Amino acid sequence: MVKFRGLANDAGEQVEVAEVEEGETLELQEARVTASYQRGLRLLKERRLADATQVWLETINDQAFQRDVTGNPRFITLRNVQYLCVKNLATVAEELDDKEAALEWLGQAVALDDRDVVVWHKLGCIAQELDRLNVARCSFERGLCLRPQHQLCMERLCEVTYSIGDFEACEAAADQLLKVMPSHPRAMLHKSLAMTSRGRSDMYCEDMLEDARE
Repeated sequence: MVKFRGLANDAGEQVEVAEVEEGETLELQEARVTASYQRGLRLLKERRLADATQVWLETINDQAFQRDVTGNPRFITLRNVQYLCVKNLATVAEELDDKEAALEWLGQAVALDDRDVVVWHKLGCIAQELDRLNVARCSFERGLCLRPQHQLCMERLCEVTYSIGDFEACEAAADQLLKVMPSHPRAMLHKSLAMTSRGRSDMYCEDMLEDARE
């Protein structure tokens, strides 16, 4: 690999000089793990799920990832490959109905890159199915931080906050959804249920609940 160290020139100024150490360059490591990731994709396309899983597990355990690649822009290619492998491992686990593994892989994915609302929504849905309601709530809220009008996250947040018993938050989530889609039936239903649970069951609430159920 290539390493830089500082030396003083004849004028006493510090300059960087490249040293070559034994081992692979970063470019070779990037090429190897990228090829391995793509091999997993081909296996996935052939529906060889177990083989694809094995390839991606080997990829993320490659020596290229025996260092922290999350903070240094120099390692962006390695970080992207690691993220894609982990995200695809979650997809395969979910397809194999191993939701616990899928949840774990998605957690690792958002730890590597937390900017994808689709991943947060998926993480929340699986957590909700596993009755990890606090995890689900946090996931949907993080998704809405990224995209405040993401309809699917808003719908799920209504459901989760109602199930948790946070009726005030449920009503607020329903109101937010109704701003985007004024006649959204699930938002109307959860708003009515939340209002009723909070002891605010007036004629307007009852009419809205009836309309939502029709």
